[in-house]
Amino acid sequence: MIRPSSVDEQSFRKLLTRNISLPLGVGVLSAVFFVSLITYLLSVIQWVQHTDRVINNLNESARLTIDLETGMRGFLITGDEHFLDPYEVAKPRIVSELRSL
Repeated sequence: MIRPSSVDEQSFRKLLTRNISLPLGVGVLSAVFFVSLITYLLSVIQWVQHTDRVINNLNESARLTIDLETGMRGFLITGDEHFLDPYEVAKPRIVSELRSL
């Protein structure tokens, strides 16, 4: 003999659907949020690395410019061509450094 159920089948299905779909939906939304957050952070890391490279290139260009200036000033003050050594070394490198910016 079939016993009548104390729980209505339709209300049970609604309850089951709600208790499964709500956590599943929150989980999917959380996963999408975290994937987009990780993608954003990876993009930010790439920009930070790019900025570091640009700053390093600028520092190297400044150092080479100081070498150019120091060599030229030493030569102009003393007339000794020995002071042109830093100038001659820095001159070809400064052009490539400035182009890389």
